[in-house]
Amino acid sequence: MGGSMFIHVFGAYFGIVCARVLYTNKTQEASHKETSVYNSDLFAMIGTTFIWIYWPSFNAALAPRGANQHRTVINTYYALTSCTVTSFAISSLVDENGRFHMVHIQNSTLAGAVAVGTLVNMMIQPWGALLVGFMASIVSVLGYRYITPALARARFHDSCGINNLHGMPGLIGSIGGIVATYLATEADYGYSLYEIFPARAPELNSTRYSDMIKVLRVEPGLDRTALSQAAWQGAALGTTLVIAIFGGIVVGLILRLPFLNPPRKDQLFDDTDYWILPEEGFPGSVSVDLSNAQLNNTIISKL
Repeated sequence: MGGSMFIHVFGAYFGIVCARVLYTNKTQEASHKETSVYNSDLFAMIGTTFIWIYWPSFNAALAPRGANQHRTVINTYYALTSCTVTSFAISSLVDENGRFHMVHIQNSTLAGAVAVGTLVNMMIQPWGALLVGFMASIVSVLGYRYITPALARARFHDSCGINNLHGMPGLIGSIGGIVATYLATEADYGYSLYEIFPARAPELNSTRYSDMIKVLRVEPGLDRTALSQAAWQGAALGTTLVIAIFGGIVVGLILRLPFLNPPRKDQLFDDTDYWILPEEGFPGSVSVDLSNAQLNNTIISKL
């Protein structure tokens, strides 16, 4: 429902491969400018909060009405809650002074919603949703701490940490979806199983389809087994990765063409050619290094 494969996995690895093709020596030379400021981090955290609140409705948008949507919303919140608590814990553990890293809190607290998207409308039970969020947050935080620097050394410059929030959690969700698909039975779901997996519905002229159509209006399917449907889930993941990698290579090569005017070294990680930017913080803001007395005097003078 949440597009873990077709949105998150595809977007992550398409972008990473495209960035690798675009990588040049000047990318590394200019990367020292790839930093953030306090005000930007603060406003990004507001965005994280809104996404956290509304992600269940995003996952539930494509789910059939009724029990499927209810499970989707509940499972998403369970996964989000689990990954948020775990992200704070792991972020503190990987810092030598036990502090929280803003990048982890802005991003890894959402990784559970990405991971659970493939199996979010299925009967995975609360512990299953909590487990998915737990695993996604761990790989996300460790990804920001260790994997992103390793990728950078291999000339895969993941400036937004897309692999940590969307790529690896999406892979966890995709694998979880394969397992949940294999375990799904009509005994657990009733005829609603065929709303989730239409290809598992009985064939048109079968007795089972005649009995089912009296209860639930669904199209005839291919009568796939649970194992066959799980294999198709795996094939969908493989196909997504192949298209993402191939597409990223092609687009990267196109963007390298000279007539498309690729950015110069001084334009990398720098918005000054396109935006009017203050030197530090916001215009008229007070430096955070001021003492309380200086701050009070500054405020009074401004008033």
